[in-house]
Amino acid sequence: MDARTIYQLRLDAIERAERLLEEHEAEVVARENLLERAVAIGIQPSHENWQQEVEVALRSIPRRNNSNNGMIVAMLKGWEDLIVNLEKHASELRRKDAEITEREQAVQNREKAVQQQQEQLVEERRRLAESQEALINIRVAVEKRTRDLNLREVELARRTRIVEDENSRKAKQIAEETAVKIRLREKERELETRQDQCEEVLNALNELCGRVELLI
Repeated sequence: MDARTIYQLRLDAIERAERLLEEHEAEVVARENLLERAVAIGIQPSHENWQQEVEVALRSIPRRNNSNNGMIVAMLKGWEDLIVNLEKHASELRRKDAEITEREQAVQNREKAVQQQQEQLVEERRRLAESQEALINIRVAVEKRTRDLNLREVELARRTRIVEDENSRKAKQIAEETAVKIRLREKERELETRQDQCEEVLNALNELCGRVELLI
């Protein structure tokens, strides 16, 4: 039985008790009105039947006998006991309701805390996603930079080989030129030597020719 049903039973019991009290009050008021009417219509004690008429009029009103009054009292007592029990039960329900309210508040606080944690997790996930996206962008940039550096390294190696080949060619050319120069100098020395020899031969021939002329 819930609290609403208990409160409704309590209200019904109170309303029934109020109706019984109203009926009792109505009976008393009716008796008073009959007496007032008896006086108003001029019924006097000198009339022989005035008391009889009043009693007949009063007997026409439904009366509660003692057994009914006892039942009513017992019923009211039962209702009072029921009301007391209902009040105790309502107090217990209010206590339980307060406990439930407190637990609900605790649950709401926990739900609020969980909601805040979820919001923090969502924020952390958003930041993590942003960080991952930034890392991806950095990785792409690093890979592009690495490719560029590799291309530059390949180009540098190619140019280095070209320079080395050119240097080797130049060194070879210089060596060849040096060898040619050495051979030329050797030939020059050889020619000089031969020229000296030729001059000596010419001198000897001239001297011989001079002697021949002298002989002639």
